[in-house]
This record gives sequence, structure tokens and C-alpha cells, in this order.
Amino acid sequence: MAREFLLTNIERKQGRLNHEDIYDLTFLDVEDLTIYACVVDTSYRNYTRSGWDRIIADPTPYGIYAQLIRTQRRNRDGFQVISADSYPCLLTPVTEREIYQIIDIRKAQLGLV
Repeated sequence: MAREFLLTNIERKQGRLNHEDIYDLTFLDVEDLTIYACVVDTSYRNYTRSGWDRIIADPTPYGIYAQLIRTQRRNRDGFQVISADSYPCLLTPVTEREIYQIIDIRKAQLGLV
């Protein structure tokens, strides 16, 4: 079974090198609630080629995604990194409120509550 990830946050920032917009996306692994980070730079080809532009432009981008490539790298905050060269596929759209419900349910299933 392919891993599924819950998109929980999108934060817009300005890139340090080229001053273009970049987006920090936060995902949770649905299986074990591991936090993953993904940085998408609007000046790179994978922004449009991989479909990140559609996700970021979507007024309701939150949901459960598949086809994300996990890397062995960690970001400065210690979170594992998802490659921006992934081709994210939305499986199930969710509202921001439903994100918390999904996390609570999954924590209960894992015995973390």
C-alpha cells in the first residue's frame, strides 16, 4: 500500500536567493503521524510540472495526498523532507476543521491519546 499524507499547512515566504515566492508545506504521514516538510519554489520547473501550482492556487488545498517521495534528508527543524519533484495526487479533500478530526482519530487508533 502506498503511503498517504495529510496536507495540514501551507506557508508563503520570500526566497533568500532569488526573492521569488516559496511555499513551505507541512504533511503528516497518515499511518504514523510523522511530520514531513516540503519546500516549493515558484521559480523552479517542478512548481508547474509537478502540479504544486494547482495545489497552492486551490482555495481548499487540504486533503490526503499520495505519490509523494520521502527523502532521507531532514530540514532545519528536524522534520523529514518530501521532495518537491513528487507528483502529488489528491485522494480525499478535507476542510481545515476535518484535519483536526482526522488527527484525533488517528492518535486514538495509535494509542497516543
